[in-house]
Parts: sequence; C-alpha cells; structure tokens
Amino acid sequence: MAPRSSPAVPAVPVISVERRAAVDSYRRRDLRILGLDASLARTGVAILEADLADPDSWKVLHMDVIQTYPRIARPQRLHDIRFALREYFDGSLKIDHVFIEKPGHWARMKQDSNQETVEALAQVRGVMLETCADYGVTVTEISTNDAKATLAHPTASKEQIQQALRRLKLYDGEDGDIADAIAVSYAGARQLRVKHLEGKAKK
Repeated sequence: MAPRSSPAVPAVPVISVERRAAVDSYRRRDLRILGLDASLARTGVAILEADLADPDSWKVLHMDVIQTYPRIARPQRLHDIRFALREYFDGSLKIDHVFIEKPGHWARMKQDSNQETVEALAQVRGVMLETCADYGVTVTEISTNDAKATLAHPTASKEQIQQALRRLKLYDGEDGDIADAIAVSYAGARQLRVKHLEGKAKK
C-alpha cells in the first residue's frame, strides 16, 4: 500500500517590512522616533517615544553616540556607522520613523567648508538613508534651523537647546551631539503631531 501523503501545509503569508512596522505601530499608541545628528566622527542618536495625542508624555527611550576614529580608513568608518544603525533596527525598539538632520546652511557649506568634510558628511547621510531604506522605515530630513526653532529659535546655540530640553525634562546632560539628536527627534514628533491633528480634523 502506498504511504499516505501528509496534508498540504498552507503557505505562511509573507509580511513585508513596511507592513510589519505598520501593524506594530497600530498596536502601540506611542511612536518610536529615531533622531540622527549625522557626523563621521560622532553621530548623535536619540529615540523618542511619542503619543501624538499627548505631548506631555513624550520621553527619551535611548540616547547614544556612534563614534568612529580618524586613524581608521573612511570606508571602514562608514561600515561601522551602518553596523551601529542596524543594531537599532534589529533590536526590540521597533523604530517607526527616522528624522535626519540636514544642515540649514548646506548650500553655503558646500562652497565655504573643507571639501573633504562636506564629502564625508554626504557619505554618512547616504549610509543612513540606505540603511533606513533596507528596513522599510520612513525617513524625513529636517533642517537644523527647523529643529532649533521647535525648541527655541532658528539660530539658537547648543546651550540654549540644552536648556530647552531640560525644561521639557528630556535631557539634562552636557553632550551637544546627543542634545542635537534629541532636538531632531522632538522636532520630528511635532511635525508628525501636526499631521495627526490635521488628519483628525478632516474626518
């Protein structure tokens, strides 16, 4: 007698990275917003948890600096930045949206600054954008001036930004790169909140 064949196992539906992120976001009321202050030497990183309906509840879940060293060849430094970023997406933090700081004086910077510095920053930003694309996470670039204006005014100093973050009880440290990353994530959350409220008003 021929052996009985086992019943066919239904195929497991494939859920895209984008769809999985959307489902996770729906299950949580809070969004996880990753703010990045790009730099080849010291990239500020901050993850803000934000309930768009309740700004007073916003809090920083994680803050860090991705540091690379000048003695290492640039390709390896860029690889190290990519590797560090991937750890945020591969972990349990479930990032919903990424905001990357874009220098408000980018055009002037390309004219006046050391060409090597401009090139390095452009390459770091490229690595960040590609890494986010690999994980299907939405990325928005936000200018330095816009990020500052959300907390103080467009030309605010690092000290003024840190003072504003202390008032909001988001950061009481002294690291300027971390403060900038938190400012980027906070400004990004404010942008998303405006869109959220506009969407509710249209319903």
